[in-house]
Amino acid sequence: VVGSEGTVGLGPQSVDVLFLSSTFHAIYGRASAADRQSFVASMKAALKPGGRVVVVENTPTDELPAGQSNPYVGYTISKKLLVDYLGTRGFRLLQEQQFVPQRYLLSWDLADSAQR
Repeated sequence: VVGSEGTVGLGPQSVDVLFLSSTFHAIYGRASAADRQSFVASMKAALKPGGRVVVVENTPTDELPAGQSNPYVGYTISKKLLVDYLGTRGFRLLQEQQFVPQRYLLSWDLADSAQR
């Protein structure tokens, strides 16, 4: 699948699970507001009824527990920012996991299927 800053590159109602790993920081941090809006709309459109979005991202250094360092050198996005951003755009947070301090996983579904 080849996506871009404005689309996930998938057809309508084509996936049960949309998995984005180390992707959303680039969409949020580098894309224009119009491209971000288009990208989120394409996420919604790609989900089959009952589908989920799973996002894995890098934790910013200032959000790590005291004494922890982040060996990853690259882009990050605040978990709270991502929760707020997608939460205000029709997604409902289902699960939040932190397997290691440097990485987090968020799982979403559509809060209201009528928002497609």
